[in-house]
Amino acid sequence: MDDLGVWHRALTPLEAGALFVAGKNNLSFAGRGLSIERTGGSYTLEWDGGQLQESSTLTGTFTDVVGAQSPLVIGGSGDARFYRLR
Repeated sequence: MDDLGVWHRALTPLEAGALFVAGKNNLSFAGRGLSIERTGGSYTLEWDGGQLQESSTLTGTFTDVVGAQSPLVIGGSGDARFYRLR
């Protein structure tokens, strides 16, 4: 075992998926966090360090979100997007 995390709440399916993808790509989640909150028709992403990346598929190629700063508000319509920290 090389990473261990303890949460004080149940993880969302998106959070659990992000942890799985991070592990598959030999990335650590230690010391960094990405939270997503839905407010009306938009989502607010907040993180405490690292480069935000996005992809159109969970297992696809992730690219840097150029100029992204926390908090970042994104619209809730359109194609699915997946986010992670590098």
